Amino acid sequence: VSRETFVQIIKPSMEFKHSPNYEAFLQYKVDVGDIYGIWFISKNDCPGVTECLKR
Repeated sequence: VSRETFVQIIKPSMEFKHSPNYEAFLQYKVDVGDIYGIWFISKNDCPGVTECLKR
């Protein structure tokens, strides 16, 4: 856990993936191929955030 806030600029070229097997986890891939993930406290928040980011 970092004490610093991580900021990622959202770009149209990014790919987002929410897997039903991991209901509270969102993976995303940036331009250079790096893959990151976001864990949600509530699994109910993940699908909505994923759809919002895909727009």
